[in-house]
Amino acid sequence: MSAADTAGMPGCLVIDSYAQWIRLLVPDSVDQEWLFSKFVRQPLATYTQPIRLGSLAAAVPRAFVFCTEGKEANDVFASTATRLRTAPGWRYRELTDNHMAPINTPEATAEVILSLT
Repeated sequence: MSAADTAGMPGCLVIDSYAQWIRLLVPDSVDQEWLFSKFVRQPLATYTQPIRLGSLAAAVPRAFVFCTEGKEANDVFASTATRLRTAPGWRYRELTDNHMAPINTPEATAEVILSLT
């Protein structure tokens, strides 16, 4: 039986296993409390079912914001950043924070997103 089944949430991602990781990335306890209060069930299908855009794929704008803190050269996000930094059709930006930048540094995150428009 999976952790999700045991928690009564079959087919969902159980956040308990990520709680410590999130606490490390969001140092402010008030921000942590706010963030955890917003969590809802995450269907596993969002991780396992591919998006099928068909002919729309070429029309969708592409952007990659690389949050640089805590990344190692062999990190999947670092290798993706290296590939997309100069890839045709991609807009690339970097943000000096970790994966939780929208919580930790919302103003800087907003500036980066707005720079893509």
